Amino acid sequence: MATVALSGLTVKDSLFVFIEHSSNAQSTARPVLYDATDSLTLMSLGQGADLPASGFAREVLHIMTDQGNSVYKFALLQTVQTVNDTQLGATVNGKLTSTGSTDWTSAWNMALRTGTGGVTTGGTYRYRIVVYKISGQ
Repeated sequence: MATVALSGLTVKDSLFVFIEHSSNAQSTARPVLYDATDSLTLMSLGQGADLPASGFAREVLHIMTDQGNSVYKFALLQTVQTVNDTQLGATVNGKLTSTGSTDWTSAWNMALRTGTGGVTTGGTYRYRIVVYKISGQ
């Protein structure tokens, strides 16, 4: 799927990630936002379920580090998820403990991936992913 190379981040920088994705004709196995460098799932998209046939989802995520604790590679993860233009609950906040070895400030790759099996035969997965680096102060 789509991969975004990241480097040059400081501990005060954050990332805004905008994802729009849909599954045409057949379902798509559970899409995830993924740290491709360390084989680490950052976020299960669409409430962690398969994207249904003719289903549409929008994800807006804000990812940043926890400056006070080096254990966390990614922290203060916030997301708003919408499926078929109906927002799913309130904004989700939480910390993601990294088991990876690549530091936030090093070069690493973030990817949009589908779960095991990908798109059901005969279907098409469509996506847009945009990542903005927000410089911290």
